[in-house]
Amino acid sequence: MMHKGVISCEENVNELESVDAALRRHTCDVEKLQMAHKRLVELESGIEGLENRLEYFRESDNRKGLETAEQISQT
Repeated sequence: MMHKGVISCEENVNELESVDAALRRHTCDVEKLQMAHKRLVELESGIEGLENRLEYFRESDNRKGLETAEQISQT
């Protein structure tokens, strides 16, 4: 007969296994969040690079347009 408040070895092991499983899930969730954050940072960097290239082409097109307008006005 077990006394009230005494935990059997089997119950203790089950509790430890439950805690271990919860910690593993938490660790896995943290790793997934870290990976998602890393991918978002990389995506942001790629988008910034595309925006910079687009701006370069816009400026280049504007300069060409001005040069063409100047050539037309000089003739």
